[in-house]
Amino acid sequence: MKRVSVVVPTLNSAATLSLCLESVRNQSVEDLEIIIVDSLSHDSTPAIAERFGRLIREACGATKARLIGANAATGDYVLNLDSDQALNPRTIERCLEVHSKAVVLGEISVGKGVIARINKLEKAVTHQLWKENLMLNLGPLRPRFYDRGILLEAYRRIPAEILEIQPSAFSEDLLLFEESGIARGDIGYVPDAILHFEEERVWQYLRKWYLRGKIAKRYRGTRFEHLIFSGRNRAVSGPELVACFPSILARGIPLLLGYSL
Repeated sequence: MKRVSVVVPTLNSAATLSLCLESVRNQSVEDLEIIIVDSLSHDSTPAIAERFGRLIREACGATKARLIGANAATGDYVLNLDSDQALNPRTIERCLEVHSKAVVLGEISVGKGVIARINKLEKAVTHQLWKENLMLNLGPLRPRFYDRGILLEAYRRIPAEILEIQPSAFSEDLLLFEESGIARGDIGYVPDAILHFEEERVWQYLRKWYLRGKIAKRYRGTRFEHLIFSGRNRAVSGPELVACFPSILARGIPLLLGYSL
């Protein structure tokens, strides 16, 4: 059985971190390690992290934190997990059964607010067409589970100044997928693999994407500029596109405002 390393970047993540790490500990495979890379949190995040795995503390954004975790990992594969996510019990086992160099993990949004409801609907639609929505110029699906050698090679292609931008203006998974060079035919898919705990307050969600838009200005003139608005479309049409539209607007409008103003 191959060994798997789970890398989790954190910053003041105490609200959801226990649920996240407990879900990793409860996986159906035994040969795994948990590496938490914390950007100097001020809450109880470090204390929680130390109960579950190896804690590394360094002031950095999520992209560099993942690189630090991948370098420290000893597994054959690396799973990039966010602190506001949790794995279903057989997720890692199912990833290994796919026998792919990289694996897309199907997500389900959970939460009480309107953001959770609209994102849950969008993900249900886009994941039905996961191969089509894996294309860089289409939907939001990206691999999270990588052969460690391929992942480290992708990191080596990312310039240091891009790694230092915190937070990223776009998904770290999108950046890694772009640099991995993996063909779509070498990518697998595991449905219903991750639960994503969404923000309950709409203003927090809008503010997050507005700030990402402002940060995105730092990518102007670089070879990564095209990634800023990449993945905002969906390989869907008709009623399915209508179902996705509220989620697209909730992210796209504040992102565009932040980038333009």
